[in-house]
Amino acid sequence: MPQLLSRSSSTETRSARPSSSFSADAGTLAPGAGDTAKQEVTVAGQLLTHLEEKNIAFKQVTQADIDAWLVDGPSTRYLARGFVKWAAKAGHLPVVTIPNRTTCTSPILSQDERLSLIRRVLHGQDMPLALRVAATLLLLYAQPVTRISRMRVEDVVITDKDIRIRFGAEPAHLPGPVAD
Repeated sequence: MPQLLSRSSSTETRSARPSSSFSADAGTLAPGAGDTAKQEVTVAGQLLTHLEEKNIAFKQVTQADIDAWLVDGPSTRYLARGFVKWAAKAGHLPVVTIPNRTTCTSPILSQDERLSLIRRVLHGQDMPLALRVAATLLLLYAQPVTRISRMRVEDVVITDKDIRIRFGAEPAHLPGPVAD
């Protein structure tokens, strides 16, 4: 991390230098912990690089900036959680969060079950509209409920041709039955 930060042209980013110890604890490392720590530091550096490339001042980062970065990349980006938590606590970053990421080795729902639920949510009148919309976004795009709950009207882009919804940098197309 010190090498990554020293290469940065941003004074703000370089001020985060003490963060190279953000995940270090005293004691013996468990097997694999060294690799995990290296990956956490690498991903934290990738976040800093991303913010610099987007001309986003470190102290001006918003939750939307963090969410967009998470959505547009691999799941390993969630490993920046410790760094973001440390940086916010140390006052280098506004209070933003990266949720815990849990992994599973098999789908919780089969494709048939998911499609059946989507049909039920789209056509069922037994739920409030807001709940139906949130459930549809969850089932179609696998967006976390926390991200869906933070969405704003501006995240829906309506054109003459279609309706799109913005989870990251590029809005995603809403399929016909959902857009209707």
